[in-house]
Amino acid sequence: MRTRVLSAIPLLFVLGACGGGGSDAASVATTIPTAAATSTTSTSTTASTAPSTSTAPSTTSTTVAPLSPASRLRIDGLGPVNVGMTLDQAQAAAAIPLRLGTTPYCRALAAPALGGVHFIATNDGGGTVDVITVNSGPVATVSGIRIGSTRAEVLATYGDQVTVVNERRIVYRARDPGLRGRTLVFVIDNGEVASMYAGNESHILTDELCA
Repeated sequence: MRTRVLSAIPLLFVLGACGGGGSDAASVATTIPTAAATSTTSTSTTASTAPSTSTAPSTTSTTVAPLSPASRLRIDGLGPVNVGMTLDQAQAAAAIPLRLGTTPYCRALAAPALGGVHFIATNDGGGTVDVITVNSGPVATVSGIRIGSTRAEVLATYGDQVTVVNERRIVYRARDPGLRGRTLVFVIDNGEVASMYAGNESHILTDELCA
């Protein structure tokens, strides 16, 4: 049986699973004395100092913040987790416990600490994260839209970059050619955002996600 998005996703998750640094560069100075010249009537001593400085190259590593309620939903990811990652890569990038669930058609990781957030890998998507769904919780988009935002707020925020499919679905597409094929969908219920889906357009815009 094909599984509808809004009803099936919560059933997925019955299984339990699951420095920034720098180096300081030191400077080294070397003193080379000259030989002293001495006579019976006078003594003259000359010292010559030739400093040489060597600097070790510095290295800088960037620490990515773990997945958290403050992570922002993008058209191609959520916080440190990107669309296209394997589930193992998504778990490692999240750096917090995620729960794995499966259906005959897809596998997904749930993020209990973030409310109703799931990273879904459909079987026909090659086993990588195709869609990120947000059905509850505090997670917001980069522009600040979250569950409970009004339909009017979505339209005012995204302007001509959204397509109103109907009263219940608004689709956002980025202008960046590098994000072609990615989309962000807002599902509206009673005039407010009830769900948000980000990821591969070919999967998000189907009526049934895990089928």
